[in-house]
Amino acid sequence: FFITIPTDSANAICEELKKEHIYIIALANGIRIAACGIPKKQMTGLAGKIYTAMKRLGKL
Repeated sequence: FFITIPTDSANAICEELKKEHIYIIALANGIRIAACGIPKKQMTGLAGKIYTAMKRLGKL
């Protein structure tokens, strides 16, 4: 239903992903993706985009 990725830089990652029109929720200790509300065809490649954004910010 929801996917949570632990990170201490949730706000920065969310802002970086907004540039690619990917809207996720910043939590105190991570980011939350509402997989239940994303069409299957849009899920393809999402993990890679999150990884790339985190890497770009030096948060891996």
